[in-house]
Amino acid sequence: MQPPIDPTTLVTEIGSNWVTPTKLRPLFQDDPVVVWLEIHGAAFGFYPNQPEYGLTKILEPKGREFEAAWMARIAPEAQRVCVHAGEGRLAERVQETIRLMAQCVPVIAQPALWWPQEELYGVPDLIALASWVQEWLLTCLSTTISPSGANATIASPAPARVSDPGSIPTSRRTTGAATSAGQRPRPR
Repeated sequence: MQPPIDPTTLVTEIGSNWVTPTKLRPLFQDDPVVVWLEIHGAAFGFYPNQPEYGLTKILEPKGREFEAAWMARIAPEAQRVCVHAGEGRLAERVQETIRLMAQCVPVIAQPALWWPQEELYGVPDLIALASWVQEWLLTCLSTTISPSGANATIASPAPARVSDPGSIPTSRRTTGAATSAGQRPRPR
């Protein structure tokens, strides 16, 4: 099965003005000074700190370890496209991602994605078919670990689907905040 639109037939390489969604995060967090500093900071004498024991140097390796362990446990069948994020700039990796999507591969790890209209590219951790996610979630809901370490089966709720809050019946909507720490939100 061929996808209806193959963006790599329209764009074969990305320009220097393309950005990753991560670079746009400060704009969505209402902190545009981070973007300004990155672009213009050096011209005004502002340089990023490079501390020897910076938090990023600690968290990045731990994040990679966690991701590898999570993928090995939860989605060992995932097919990996990119080895590192820089490969997201390669049209061949986008073509491979599209090929795997057309084959309905349930889980694709590190896929290369381009959005030419917005000049965005990136390599998310994974993309998965909704059917895989639903099956995985139902499996998690139907089995839990008891305090003794033995598996205990619990009744699983009826499958739910993600929808916008406006489509949830009023009786099932919840208020935005819980009444105190650790409590679930109250129904309206």
